[in-house]
Amino acid sequence: MFTDESSSTRGSWAGATTGGGSVSPPALRSSSMPGTPCIAGVSKIAYATQRAFVSHRRMNHSAPLPAPPRSTRRTVFLGLAVLGVASALFVVRGPLLMAAPMCMAGRWHGCFGTFNGVVLITLAALPLAALVVWALARRRRAAGVTSAWRMSLREAGLVHGTVPFLWMTMMPGAGPVPAPAG
Repeated sequence: MFTDESSSTRGSWAGATTGGGSVSPPALRSSSMPGTPCIAGVSKIAYATQRAFVSHRRMNHSAPLPAPPRSTRRTVFLGLAVLGVASALFVVRGPLLMAAPMCMAGRWHGCFGTFNGVVLITLAALPLAALVVWALARRRRAAGVTSAWRMSLREAGLVHGTVPFLWMTMMPGAGPVPAPAG
């Protein structure tokens, strides 16, 4: 553990200073306290810390970072998508649980005539919308359209995203609203 001038340790530090740095190899024979030999591990740690500081000053901060691999990007995107869907379902779980019993019991006014019911039907129709996207894309690809999936997804998304909001704005309110006095 305690070393004097060791040739094996000394040789490993000889090539460590590349690039003409001003950091000298650790002095294994001397220490800060006279008469006490230096511990090689402590000297190595102090030298490595000093070396890292010197190399940090010469670091090129404007160099671009390498792009992550495709599998990493795909995993991150898929994880964010799952997290987004789970968050959205957590937010609308209360209204959906209020509308679901009315829809299951066949009370269609409670299902089609409330905002909660419209949201429930919109979410329940997502698999049907995905099926429509698939069928349109397959038909367009057979016809030779280059971006068949994007076009089909765009059109089905426009319809599926617009119809429920139009439906909600056209639902009747609780009763007639009196005209302001004036």
